Amino acid sequence: MSQNTLLDSLTHLTEGLSTTTTPEQLLSTLVGGARSLLPFTACALALKESEGWRVWRATASRPKQVALNTTIPPEAVDTLDRFISHGQPLQIDDLLSPPWSDASHRGILWKDGTRSALLVPLIAGGATLGALSFTSTQPDQYPTTNRNMVTLLTWMAAATLRALPQEEEAR
Repeated sequence: MSQNTLLDSLTHLTEGLSTTTTPEQLLSTLVGGARSLLPFTACALALKESEGWRVWRATASRPKQVALNTTIPPEAVDTLDRFISHGQPLQIDDLLSPPWSDASHRGILWKDGTRSALLVPLIAGGATLGALSFTSTQPDQYPTTNRNMVTLLTWMAAATLRALPQEEEAR
């Protein structure tokens, strides 16, 4: 991808995020913009709230169809909580290779055919808001250049979340 194309894609994405008013819109806009920047099958936005986790998911092929999952399996909650406490990205190169092949949360990701994943914490203003994940049905989809792009997209998402209207944050 040329630098001009990359800049145009990021500019368009930034403009779209600037008009976002809900987490659903944020994810839809992010997925729509990221399709030209990254190889991925699905993207999820997980927000930690006082009553637990809310997770929205959209696929690269249907970015406007955002699904909210309010029933998170306990093993996924434990994994998200541990991940968030570290504050560092988590990269899974191949879900079928150790140490992931025997992990309890493998079943959660494998249901969708996920082979590789990259989860990055959403941090804004010193507060960890949740996580953004990109998954792929292909192994080894997140080399350094893609990890850097996901990190940039995560920063953009965190800043957008921080700027959402108060009534959305309180939900």
